[in-house]
Amino acid sequence: MSSKKEQTTQFILEKVAPVFIRNGFIGTSFDKLNEATGMSKGAIYGNFKDKNDLAVQTFNYIVRKALWPVADLMNAQPTAELKLKAMTAFYRDKYPQHMKKMGGCPLMRVGIDTQHLNEALFHRVKEVVEKLKNNLSRVIREGVDSGEFKADLNPDVYAGRMYATIQGSIFLTNTLSDPSYLIDMMNSLDQIIENEIKK
Repeated sequence: MSSKKEQTTQFILEKVAPVFIRNGFIGTSFDKLNEATGMSKGAIYGNFKDKNDLAVQTFNYIVRKALWPVADLMNAQPTAELKLKAMTAFYRDKYPQHMKKMGGCPLMRVGIDTQHLNEALFHRVKEVVEKLKNNLSRVIREGVDSGEFKADLNPDVYAGRMYATIQGSIFLTNTLSDPSYLIDMMNSLDQIIENEIKK
């Protein structure tokens, strides 16, 4: 059973996550945090070292809620092909709802927002992006090693292309409030899996 402090910390993270994503970590005033939580400055920061710590922990919370589910879905599949298709299905069918609920794409929003203003948070964003891209590369390599995918594939190159396609389509979907960009690009990645990656 979690302690009262842990419960309070969890409550704060849940309430401030959409506020940070919608307004930016840098641009979020304490008034907005107070409005979201109903808590005083001392009560909020009493659970964190400072605003930067709150920002990093909130970002980690957002990543767990919005992005780690795709890794769980992929890992549950028995083959590399099905893992890749679980990924495209997640971004096509579920991620638009995640963005709507959270107020945008956490990686894009936080990465752009903090690049020159919050080194610790920007470093954390880069770590998450690298982890997601490397996981994708690992899946493709598994497919090559198992004979599912073409032997001459470069897993790192294809992982980079696929992840760039995902992030680009997320940007357009989020900016233009039109999920068709994400849907179309995930359909395109499915075709790439079938026509370029599979044997």
